[in-house]
Amino acid sequence: MDHGEVAPDEALLSWLSQVEADHYPGAREPVADLSAALDEPAIARELAEALRSGLDADIGLADPAYIIHHPLPTGPVSANDVFRVLTDRGQDVVEVVLTGAELAAYLDVLGLTGQDIHGENLHGLALRGTHGGGPVSFDPARSYSVAVTEREWSRALSGLVARSRASGGQAPVTARPADASATDLLVRHFSASREPR
Repeated sequence: MDHGEVAPDEALLSWLSQVEADHYPGAREPVADLSAALDEPAIARELAEALRSGLDADIGLADPAYIIHHPLPTGPVSANDVFRVLTDRGQDVVEVVLTGAELAAYLDVLGLTGQDIHGENLHGLALRGTHGGGPVSFDPARSYSVAVTEREWSRALSGLVARSRASGGQAPVTARPADASATDLLVRHFSASREPR
């Protein structure tokens, strides 16, 4: 809606501002200052790292198709901006333990098998200790702790894992809810670095 043509309801805006101030006093305060705009894949990389580090997981996953609503422009970024980028799609976060074979199968579904960890096509994946680059690979038998939004888990990854485990006679995976939302984790991540990677 173009507020230049349609005037907002001032009483409603005042009420919403007060509710926001009561529940999230710092929502409009800058948490980062972007020297360049972040597109959806770049936000997905930042979110994946925020999920991974925020939950101290081995891996963070954030497929932009499931989570990211729009890019972030150059300049100051507030918690409100982060919330609007993620909308309701990326709020709940879960941690799951998956095998390397399950992770490789998911990357294959996403078309990311064999991509370089720092390659521009590999967005939305953060791995502990991958600073030098190189192709992404997982030990098929090893278990990895994975931080992922509940939406991506329930809409994509859980079905793939459930089918794989059912065919192999393995127990299903239990997703453990995190104590923080994706918005909270990304705000903390931006606040800690003040300028995304």
